[in-house]
Amino acid sequence: MEIKSNRRLWGGLILTLVYPFGGIIYTFRRIQWKEAEYWFLLICVYIGLAFIYFDSTSTTMQGEGKDAERYAMELITLHRSDISFTHYIAAEADKRQDNDYYAATLLYFVSRFSGNPQLFFGLAALIMGLFFAKTAWIIINKTKKHPFVYLLIIAMLLSAPIWKINGVRWWTALYVFLYGILSFLFYKKPRKLIWCILAVLIHFTFLFVVYVVAAWLLLPKKKLFPYVVLFTVLSLMSSFDLSSWSGWIARLIPSFYNEDKIIGYMAFEYTASHNWFADSGRYVSIYTNLFLVLVSFYKCRDLIKKDNLLRKFFILMLMVSSLCLFINFAPWGRRFIDLSNFISFAWFCYAFSIPEFREKTKNAFTIAMPFMLYFIGFQINKGLYSIGLYNTFFGNFITVFLYNDNVPIHSYF
Repeated sequence: MEIKSNRRLWGGLILTLVYPFGGIIYTFRRIQWKEAEYWFLLICVYIGLAFIYFDSTSTTMQGEGKDAERYAMELITLHRSDISFTHYIAAEADKRQDNDYYAATLLYFVSRFSGNPQLFFGLAALIMGLFFAKTAWIIINKTKKHPFVYLLIIAMLLSAPIWKINGVRWWTALYVFLYGILSFLFYKKPRKLIWCILAVLIHFTFLFVVYVVAAWLLLPKKKLFPYVVLFTVLSLMSSFDLSSWSGWIARLIPSFYNEDKIIGYMAFEYTASHNWFADSGRYVSIYTNLFLVLVSFYKCRDLIKKDNLLRKFFILMLMVSSLCLFINFAPWGRRFIDLSNFISFAWFCYAFSIPEFREKTKNAFTIAMPFMLYFIGFQINKGLYSIGLYNTFFGNFITVFLYNDNVPIHSYF
């Protein structure tokens, strides 16, 4: 059996190296195999290398667009500089006025041997992908084969996909945090909680999520109703001005953080233009999750209460999602819905793999299926802005360095 497993592992790795698009199809068709975790990590690295950090069809100047462009320009400038690591980190801390050292350290490390942004995003994708894969397969290893489970796994993986590497810090912090809390929950290893703390050093806004985890550890978990009510109310609310809570938020922030910057992130001065379609995926996921949570609570309340792990996971999901929904009311906070979606779909994956739960809720999941398919299609559509046609369908780990494919697939539609 071990020889067969090794053959499957290396077969998938070689396929992904030679033809990544074939590796993607192969991996997703065998997503519940234990070897798929390693193929998935390799796919993450390839997408990082092929990631379009500067769109040649864009009308903005380099460095003025998305975060990825600024990272690329910073790397090129840093590569030409002989500044020391300590001086660079000190300058970045002074400029940014926060304690996020992760991206700056990664940029400096890559700049010492290359000014090629592909290598920076490839390395960033390797690190993010490592925690992404480990986190996802904590859940996948606990699931059972079923069409709805497969659909839920796909929705979970696409909640915060690897092409979010544009925001190097925040989405890496997301998976570092999730790896820590889910490892603690499923494997009962308290030391894994240190990863939740480290996520704050990657992006400071995870401080609020750590507060929620602390509350989850301390609060009683026998009654589900209060947590369901909080989650339901926040899901149904459409607007809330967080700036009125700035004084309360400031009291929660340790003195070594810049309070004005964190409150600024939370306030409505960070605005964005979004049409209905741009927001549709977010709203579909919010209300689909709400529907499934309410059905799960109504039909499987006794089962959830009886199963200790299922109950703790359910309450954790509701508390983290409630925070994410609260922050989501500020335009900048939209990204927190990715965290809410991942942990919600993760709980549904785990719960639906329990025969009794599946039997009681299968009709509800049938109703929710078209909405989950819409969410999956919406997320894939967003990914078409991040990679080129050639690199997607024909490229590999060698050609990605030889062919400058910086026209996103979406521009062809």
